[in-house]
Amino acid sequence: MHFLGGEPLLYRHLFELIEYAKHRGFLVSINSNATLLDNHKQGRLLELEVDQFAASLDGCTPEVNDSIRGAGTFERVCRNVSAFAQLVKARQSKLQLQLVFTLTRRNLDDLPKLPALADQLGVQLVVLNPLFECGQAELNAPLLRYSADEVCSAIDQSLSDWRKYPSISLQIDDRPRFCAYLELKHGQIVNVNPKFSGCSAGENVWYLDAYGFLHPCAVHLSQTGKSAYSSGLATFEPVNVRCLLSPEITMDSVGSIDLIEDSVYWKSFLLLKHNFDVRNLPLCGECSYVDVCTPCPFEHLDGVAVPQCIWTVQQEKGLVNEFVDKVVSKSNGVSVIVRGNATAREQIEAADIVLDNGVAVEMWDLVDGKNSVRDIARVLVSRYDGVDESTVCNDAVMFFLSLKNSGVVGLN
Repeated sequence: MHFLGGEPLLYRHLFELIEYAKHRGFLVSINSNATLLDNHKQGRLLELEVDQFAASLDGCTPEVNDSIRGAGTFERVCRNVSAFAQLVKARQSKLQLQLVFTLTRRNLDDLPKLPALADQLGVQLVVLNPLFECGQAELNAPLLRYSADEVCSAIDQSLSDWRKYPSISLQIDDRPRFCAYLELKHGQIVNVNPKFSGCSAGENVWYLDAYGFLHPCAVHLSQTGKSAYSSGLATFEPVNVRCLLSPEITMDSVGSIDLIEDSVYWKSFLLLKHNFDVRNLPLCGECSYVDVCTPCPFEHLDGVAVPQCIWTVQQEKGLVNEFVDKVVSKSNGVSVIVRGNATAREQIEAADIVLDNGVAVEMWDLVDGKNSVRDIARVLVSRYDGVDESTVCNDAVMFFLSLKNSGVVGLN
C-alpha cells in the first residue's frame, strides 16, 4: 500500500492506517515532501515497520529546489532526511530511505550534483521521476515542461557521476529500452520502475484519492486522460468507498470489490487499456522490450512513437558506430558458464558470466583477440539465411558492451 499526496504526514489518522495495513499483511511505502518529518514521526514510522519512505526534492541547491517547492524547504528536508537516515541506521531498521527527484526544465542542470547530495543525506535509492502535469505542475507547465531530447540528454550526461557512489542505487522511471541503453553506455545499473514495464492499473493497482473516490489509475488528472474521457473513449464515473461502507456491504466483503470491478468506469478503462496494442506504435513492434514494456494507452492514442525511444534508437546507432570495429578480447581469469552445460546451481553462482545456449555462445566462441565485433557479426550472417548484417552488428555490439561492463571482455 502506497501513501502519497497531497502530503500524507498531514493526515492525522495516517499511523492508524499504516498499522491496519501492516496488520493485514501489506507492504507499506510513503511518498512525502518530508517537511513534517520530525523526530516523533520518524520514530513512529520505524515502530510501525514501514518498508519504504521516499522524500521529495526538486533541486540540489536551495536556489533551484526552493524556486519550485517554496522558500526554506531545501534546508528543512535535508535536515529531516539526514536525521531519519541516522535513526534508521542506529535502530538497524530494514526501511529503505529514498530520494525522489521530479525532473523539470529548472532542475536538469542539477542532475550531476544529485549522487553527492544523496550520499551526504544517507539515502539508499534515488528515483528520477518524470514530470506529471497535473495540479500545480499543469498550471506551471510552460516553466517546467521539457522535451524528450532535453531530459534524455541531461540524464545521459550526468550518469558518469553515479559510479563514484556504488552504495546508492538509481531508479529511472522511464522506458526500459532507454534505461538499458544507459546501462550499456555507462556500466551503471539502472533500476526500472515496474509500472514502466507491464501496466497494472485497474487490476493489481488502484488509486484512492483524498476524497474517497476510487480510480483504476491517476491518468484522469492529466490532460491526456481528461481528453480521453471527455471524448467518450472511456467513461469517467468514479466510485466512492463511502457509498460501499454500510452494514450490508463492507470493504472486506467480496461484494464491495465486485461493485467496483463491475462498474462502467472500471470496465471501460480496462477495455481501452486491453484493446491498445503497443506493437502498432512506431519502433515498438520490432523492439526487444515489446513484451515487457507498456506505454500508457491514454498518452499514445495518437499512434505517435514514444519520444524517449526515438532518442534512444539514435544513441544506440552512435554506440554501434563507436564499437563495431573494436577488437574483442577475453579477460584473463574470467569464469564463463554455458547454462545448458552447468550441472549444479553452485557452478552458475560462481561464474562471472552465464551464457544461454545459442547465438550468445557462438559469439563468445568467436572471440580470439583478433576479430572485431563486425568480423564476428559477419561470421554469424554467413551461417544463417535471411539475416541482416546491420541488425546483427547492432545486437553484437550490445552483447559485447554488456560483457565489457561486467569485466569479461575488452573492446580495443
